[in-house]
Amino acid sequence: MLKAAILDDEPLAVKNLKFLLEKYDNIDVVHDDTSPDRFLSVMKSGLKIDVVFVDIRMPGISGLDVARAVAEMDGDVAVVFCTAHDEYALPAFDVNATDYLLKPVDRDRLDKTVARLLKKANISSFRRRLIPRMLCLGKFEIETSQGTIRWPSRKSEEVVAFLHQNYDKSVHKEQIIENLWPDSDLSAALVNLQSTIYRARKALAPLSGFVQITYHKDYYRLMFSGYSELAEMERISAMRPKSIAPELASRLEKWHYGNSYLEANGWLWSYPYAAMLEKKLSAYLGPYPD
Repeated sequence: MLKAAILDDEPLAVKNLKFLLEKYDNIDVVHDDTSPDRFLSVMKSGLKIDVVFVDIRMPGISGLDVARAVAEMDGDVAVVFCTAHDEYALPAFDVNATDYLLKPVDRDRLDKTVARLLKKANISSFRRRLIPRMLCLGKFEIETSQGTIRWPSRKSEEVVAFLHQNYDKSVHKEQIIENLWPDSDLSAALVNLQSTIYRARKALAPLSGFVQITYHKDYYRLMFSGYSELAEMERISAMRPKSIAPELASRLEKWHYGNSYLEANGWLWSYPYAAMLEKKLSAYLGPYPD
């Protein structure tokens, strides 16, 4: 089932297209709007859709600008332009539109669009199954389509988790040592760090297209292009409470009242970060229940 949104400044156009789309068993129109600003605000608050049908000529923000903004928020959302003006066809495909429909929308032509959308969705779904998921609630895990990553040593797992906690920056090698080998002499700790990074890289090798540990001038960084539970928690908790959609609020509750950040691993360096996350989530949902 494809979740669809309709955006057109003309209410009648929205009504007509919604009527046509509701004839399809595999399309669910979950949102319709006549205001580009309001639609983008709803998207930012967590609206999850597979496709948006959008007019191009609208007051304020054009449909082309809406398409660019949607792509920045969620690159998997397909865009179908519905307009009475055929001169926008080339600019429309410059923003990777899936299709371009002329008003009034013809049912036979819409059939082809829906077929194209379903094919695109199947490809995207297959690709998403390949993308690894980096999880951090309860314990640290990297899930893949083939199962969970198995670590050659506890330290190799720990160094990846530590770099993941600093996912948005590079970390100096001495900072890693201070946290993972606090009681070791520096020269011995450097040897331990290098061998641990080597083992971690071997464990991550099957995910080379998604996960990579880089090194540059004494700094390590975890490059990750899959799903990160930690990054999503940080992103959502940075929103204003009133802007969070109900589905995201329920996810926050699961995080807040469920297992704590890296609780099962018992790494001392994770405790301050776990406390900070708890404080952020408490700002929305209140303290943990007694």
